[in-house]
Amino acid sequence: MNKKRKWIRWISLFVFIMAAAVGTKTMCYAKTYTIKTSSKPNKKTIKKLKKSKKYTAKTRQYYTIQYYLDKLSKKGGTLKLKKGTYKIPRTLYVPSKVKIQLNSGAKVVKTTATGTKKVKSTKYLFQFVSTANSKKNRKVAKYNGTKNSSIIGVGTATIDLGKVSGATGVYVAHGKKITIRNVRFKNRNAGSYIWAEGSNNVTVDKCVFAKGVSGASYSKKMAVRLENINKTTEAFGGKWSKLDNTVNTTVNITNNQFSGSDIAIGSFANTVSGGRLYYQNGISIRNNRFINTTQFAVYAHGWSRPAITGNSMTQTGAGKADTYVYGLGVQEPVIASNTLSGCQYTVRFDKSINYGKGAAFTRFSSIISDANVASLKTNTVANISYYYILNESTRLMYFEDKTQKNFTINTATAPFHDKYTDYEDFSKKRYYYVFRSYMEQLELTGGGTITVERGTYPITNNICIPSNVTINMRDGVTFEKSGSTAYDVSYAKALFVLVPPSKDGTVKTVSGYNGSQNVKILGSGTVIMDCKDILRAMCVIIGHNQNVEVSGITFKNLYGFHYIELNSSRNVTVKNCTFEGFKPYLQKSYKECINIDGTDENTAGFNYDWSTHDKTVCKDVYITNNTFKNIGTAGGSHTYIADGNTQLYHDNIQIKNNKIEGTFNAAIRALNWKNCVIENNTIKGIQTLDDEAEQDDGTKTKYVALLLRGVVNPVVKSNTFDTLKYYPIRVSLATQPNVEGAVTAGYPATVCAITDVQWKNLWKNNVYKNVPKKYQKIVIRQDDDDTDSISQKMLLKDGSTEDPTGGDTEPGGSDDKEDTEGE
Repeated sequence: MNKKRKWIRWISLFVFIMAAAVGTKTMCYAKTYTIKTSSKPNKKTIKKLKKSKKYTAKTRQYYTIQYYLDKLSKKGGTLKLKKGTYKIPRTLYVPSKVKIQLNSGAKVVKTTATGTKKVKSTKYLFQFVSTANSKKNRKVAKYNGTKNSSIIGVGTATIDLGKVSGATGVYVAHGKKITIRNVRFKNRNAGSYIWAEGSNNVTVDKCVFAKGVSGASYSKKMAVRLENINKTTEAFGGKWSKLDNTVNTTVNITNNQFSGSDIAIGSFANTVSGGRLYYQNGISIRNNRFINTTQFAVYAHGWSRPAITGNSMTQTGAGKADTYVYGLGVQEPVIASNTLSGCQYTVRFDKSINYGKGAAFTRFSSIISDANVASLKTNTVANISYYYILNESTRLMYFEDKTQKNFTINTATAPFHDKYTDYEDFSKKRYYYVFRSYMEQLELTGGGTITVERGTYPITNNICIPSNVTINMRDGVTFEKSGSTAYDVSYAKALFVLVPPSKDGTVKTVSGYNGSQNVKILGSGTVIMDCKDILRAMCVIIGHNQNVEVSGITFKNLYGFHYIELNSSRNVTVKNCTFEGFKPYLQKSYKECINIDGTDENTAGFNYDWSTHDKTVCKDVYITNNTFKNIGTAGGSHTYIADGNTQLYHDNIQIKNNKIEGTFNAAIRALNWKNCVIENNTIKGIQTLDDEAEQDDGTKTKYVALLLRGVVNPVVKSNTFDTLKYYPIRVSLATQPNVEGAVTAGYPATVCAITDVQWKNLWKNNVYKNVPKKYQKIVIRQDDDDTDSISQKMLLKDGSTEDPTGGDTEPGGSDDKEDTEGE
């Protein structure tokens, strides 16, 4: 029993000893050496170096550091450099599993002086390769170089390239799991601080890269350079790296600061072999600060799916970078949530291109998906020259800028942020695109002002106006309809349409009074909107709007339609305007300068797809202090709408203090209006213009000045009628629908409801000049079958009635032949 216990004790002791031995072996991998600026290699190494005349005061620190790196090459470990300056003329080779720790105050400086002809300086400060492998000829390949090694700064640690021309601070090739962290780099001169090629899992984190000096080639401008390893494009002079088309994969450049770089991060060459483009993969550039970049913060050449996110790219002075992110032959980049300020272009893409070596390689276009474009929109931009992003010549998107909302436009003004200047028809539709771009901007900002300077602006297509916009047109401004396209083409009928630009081209998206609101179109001095006698062209379309003012505008040269189409809107004011010139089309002389209508598919009175055609009526319309000359009809309606058997009245239409002189047709045509006011207007020269319309019997059609049909509670008083050829006023007590769609829908007749007081206003309170006595009467038709010759008439001076014939043998004349095409 005792013997058994002894054996157990001996076995336990053996296991403990072996475990301790293994632990001791493991601890050897964590060997740490700490040196200072006065440290030396061991005596044997010094003796050997002195014998070969390589050891001098200027090479001592180099050989000391390399000595300890070589000691760590077998088992790995840490080399710590204490505070002080270490002058290094030759390349330090860093083996695997080695951490170089630069303590606070440590500065490693690239030098050229060696103090001996036996030792020549090199262009590289650190190379991540072992001394042994550095002597092999093209044997290090496929990420089999130095692995799991790093240079880590503690506190303030510096790698100084000493302004040595063409020098590189840290070179990594075929490496794996390499980290450079918390190091300050300075004094680059036509080289790179870090150059990584053909490596896997490289991290550059929390470093600071100073400005430096650049050479002419892009390859000599990059603070951090990322390349593939390729026989044709290879620029590294070392012989140990196998030129096997190895690409960079998984490169993380994070939390760094780049100041004054020409190119902060980039790839000079792309690699093509056998017709295949070798992409660098997994490049992630996150949360870096790029300050005062001159050319490119990121020059992404031949990268696949890079992620460039959360970076800040800014300028402290007046200068601007060329482009913050320039992608050449890049594939599906994610560029998101960056802050970009002070550059010409924020981001642009192009085909891959090599200069010098590899120039004959096939060029590949960048591949940008819809998802990539969506990510681009998440960036925040300011103080940039071009707000669009190009892929070659195609504009992928425009950045939004919500800070600008007040503009002045003249005939030389370019579109906002150069939008649409790349369109093939831009030169033909220049001013349309100019105003469209600014209206889109005001929709984005929720409104603003546009001041239009003197000049002529030919407009080909509708300019859509969003909410909360004031357009101030200065003296000498002329908007004129350009081109021949207007007839039945809704996108080109008018000069201005009060609808948000984003709604234009949509279907049934605007209803009620929920279109553009709080819009003012204001003219000062002489401001002209000219339809140029283009058939069915119009000036202003108001539909589903509220709180609108149009004032101080002269409208000219209308052909067959309306100057202002006023549909389904409320609180609209048209004042201090002049409407002059009208040419009838197909003898439809009743076309109103201001057409008051409702959006109703049955009457086809509003042919814009974005309207829901929900039968919204007009309310609170004020037409005041305007002048109408040589027109068809000043204002009114020629169709009406109903909801089943319920009439839908336009309510509170007020036409006051206007001058109407020279018409083809009636001056005002009120149809299905409720609580309307027609007051203090001067109406002169009705039908002094001849529309050549004839009755069935060949006699001329005659027109009254005021035509009232289906009106409820009208106030018509204190108007002056001057130089009339026919009756001043006709009231049709019952009127049937006159448009096929309304008839088919079964709309009921619209019937007048006029109080005694309102009748007295009609026949007592109006002033008549140069009107034949026999026509100084109000004609009252019972329905549409009546004619004026058989209708009841009321004398104007005392309100008494006459015999229906009244000695009047003039032909009745029917002005009730209406447009069956709607508008």
